[in-house]
Amino acid sequence: MFCKLQISDVEKTTFPAVEFDPEYDDARSVIASICDGLDEAGTATFIVSGFGDSAWPFDVATDLVTLIEQLPEALTVLELRSGEFRIDFYEQGIERLIFFNCSGDVTELRCQSRTDWEPSPNEMRVRSSELAAMLSAVYRQFMNVAMATPMPDAARKALTEWAVMRNVAA
Repeated sequence: MFCKLQISDVEKTTFPAVEFDPEYDDARSVIASICDGLDEAGTATFIVSGFGDSAWPFDVATDLVTLIEQLPEALTVLELRSGEFRIDFYEQGIERLIFFNCSGDVTELRCQSRTDWEPSPNEMRVRSSELAAMLSAVYRQFMNVAMATPMPDAARKALTEWAVMRNVAA
């Protein structure tokens, strides 16, 4: 499995201001707004491949959101080098669920499709350290952009608290 977020010209990009209503919004709303901004700016590419498919049909506005909101748990398990987690790409059209079982420096992955697409192979093994580095790079790059994005203090606080509560530094 391969996963990469590539963002170019961040300093030249004007992101729409994140709107935030503490009564209705939370950190996921902030993440979605930032992904929308990246998509509108056209400066980000989000690539996931594996299980027999060289490029999953992902986009920044919807599919990146689903990954970012699940990364803190994944990174915690990978840091401990022990445990299980899953990443559910639940958006319509993708509908792929990846189960991860981490034991030491080997993580077993199993992909389940909820569409007509069939993973081939549906299982693979990767080095836990390589998987952690790849997913950490996506998370760090996203959070760097997030912290540079104009947003109300309440939105920034919600995003920072979300990251801290999940034991992943913003």
